[in-house]
Amino acid sequence: MRRRLVALSALAAVLTGCAAQPSPEAQAYAEHAIALMDDGLFATGDGWSDAKQRAEARIEAADDITETYDTLRSLARLAGGAHSVFLDPDEAEASETRADELETPTVAASDGIGTLTLPAFNSGDDDLVRAYRDAALTELGGAAVDCGWIVDLRGNVGGNMYPMLAAVAPLLPDGPAVLLREPEGGEEVTAVGDGDLILPGGDVLASGTAYRWSGPVAVLTDAGTASAAEAVRVGFAGRADTRVFGVRTAGVPTGNVTHELDDGAKLVLTTSRMVDRDGRVYDRRIAPDEVTDRGEAPSRAASWLAGACGR
Repeated sequence: MRRRLVALSALAAVLTGCAAQPSPEAQAYAEHAIALMDDGLFATGDGWSDAKQRAEARIEAADDITETYDTLRSLARLAGGAHSVFLDPDEAEASETRADELETPTVAASDGIGTLTLPAFNSGDDDLVRAYRDAALTELGGAAVDCGWIVDLRGNVGGNMYPMLAAVAPLLPDGPAVLLREPEGGEEVTAVGDGDLILPGGDVLASGTAYRWSGPVAVLTDAGTASAAEAVRVGFAGRADTRVFGVRTAGVPTGNVTHELDDGAKLVLTTSRMVDRDGRVYDRRIAPDEVTDRGEAPSRAASWLAGACGR
């Protein structure tokens, strides 16, 4: 009996020695991600401190970086709200617009009215950004439009707002177009100057075209108009001779910062709210000027434009 107990004790020691141990690498990885989340729009107060402590307790036993993912996903939503997300490496790669799947803006014109349709676009690749922007600007300048423009944002789930705003910059007045305001009051301003888009920090997405339009513009939105597409909607707020048709947008008019982590995962964190040129802050679904069924929105917009230009 004594020999059996000794043998069992020895086996237990071996099994304990073979058990996975908490990983310092996983711990450091998660701590870095959590520190980034402190900049989130809702990462304040005792509630946030308590949530961080609970998350840190859960990751203490992680023996691999992948075991921290679920905790980081939950915490990202708390820090930044519904527009924030933690993407594992596979999800992060799948979320990016690739060259072979790039959908670019299109322009159609009829009876002096042009329709610019902006699809979703989610990439920071310089070549793809230029391809998206240039597809719109080339068509804008060559369209037979003398009455007004329709900007169709329906079904555009967002992504990168800068190429979208660059695509419509010739239709916007000079000056601030969209501001991103942080809770502490800091602001990033995206502006238009002579048809070019001026990014926060001063870099310019040049239009490469002399085309400008200051006449009537109709904007179409639906419940699928989200994120960066909502930024375009905000960019037209306060513009003269502008009217929005459709239904309320998705309701995520916020600014995100994307952090790429060491393993290729991404933390997409909401840090700011959108503000229009008149100082109005957006924090929920954005209503149109005229509620219109999705299928009727283009014809209602065209009728309004025809009236606005005296036809």
